[in-house]
Amino acid sequence: MNKFFFLDMEMTGLDVSENRIIEVAVIVTDLKFNELERYQAVINQPKSFVDNMDEWNVNTHTESGLINEIARGRPQPEVEMELIALAKRHFPKQRVMLTGNSISQDKLFIDTYMKRFANLLHYRIIDISSMKAVYQHVCGIKFIKGTTHRAMDDVEKSIEELKLYVSLMDEQKMQSYRPKESDGAGLSAENPFYD
Repeated sequence: MNKFFFLDMEMTGLDVSENRIIEVAVIVTDLKFNELERYQAVINQPKSFVDNMDEWNVNTHTESGLINEIARGRPQPEVEMELIALAKRHFPKQRVMLTGNSISQDKLFIDTYMKRFANLLHYRIIDISSMKAVYQHVCGIKFIKGTTHRAMDDVEKSIEELKLYVSLMDEQKMQSYRPKESDGAGLSAENPFYD
């Protein structure tokens, strides 16, 4: 793995059987968090899914302005094909590890509603929320993310957050755990992380 694929989605709710994706954003970076490409799209969904949103989602997506963009959004299959093209451009010979906050929830919607894109994804994910829990409860460090609830804003904040956590890692201690070339360990398309 030599890049991050930061992703965030906004949905009409969290129940994958009842709700739908209404916005997606991606930023691809190198491992130093330098941005390589970004993508954002609002997805058109039938009005019934918008009308059936609960109070929290209505208030949140109204305040952010997203609710007014859904009717003019892009067809979901078209957005999916663009995500596939983005993934293949940056990860031509390996599966994509999604990176983001509570990214398992986004992956659940991808697995259900964007199956062709899902076929390009690794079973492993990089869940920043897990790191957040460790740093907050073990180390007393809390990252203030903000609550705009627009996909691109959330992706940008996720990058800032992961950069913070990586910056706090002890480089000297990590050095002793890095495998030596003589160990035969290495990265590949099939083995993107050390086992």
